[in-house]
Amino acid sequence: MDRLLGAGLALAFAAAMLPTSATAQASLFVSGGLTVPTGDYGEYANAGWMGTGGVVFSVGTAGLGVGAAGFYGSNSHEEPLDGDKTNLYGALAFASYTMGDAAALSPYVFAGPGYVTHAYKPETGSDESGSGLALGVGVGVNVPLGSLMGFVEGMYLTGLGDEVDGTDLFEVNVGVSFPLGG
Repeated sequence: MDRLLGAGLALAFAAAMLPTSATAQASLFVSGGLTVPTGDYGEYANAGWMGTGGVVFSVGTAGLGVGAAGFYGSNSHEEPLDGDKTNLYGALAFASYTMGDAAALSPYVFAGPGYVTHAYKPETGSDESGSGLALGVGVGVNVPLGSLMGFVEGMYLTGLGDEVDGTDLFEVNVGVSFPLGG
């Protein structure tokens, strides 16, 4: 199953990197926001932060897009020791769909496979980390900002597989996208 998901991730990432037509519009984006751990991860990790950057390509004219994003964030702990923390980093490939006029205030949805590393950093003792496949799903709204596009979005990220199972969180972030080309 992991090999099948890994192959799907590789195909999605390749699709995100190759525009489907010569007229494909691409945008770079950056965002940052608050993470709220849930499930097993929420038992010991506090709210934290995450930064994200990536690229998205428009596919056709109906609001469909494909892209890839990298992320890095951190959550502090109170248990087992105050001062412990977990850093999360990885990447997602995704498909998105924007409803309405993409140049106006417009909602969108996105989902895709990814890969996450859960790096536990205790205040004392040895670091521990695990990596595995992940899944991200979310909703957002685009906000026109002149020649740029701002956005506010929420995402649920869950780790899949033995080493990252239980690494679940909600993220709320704000960001801006920069169009590339014409």
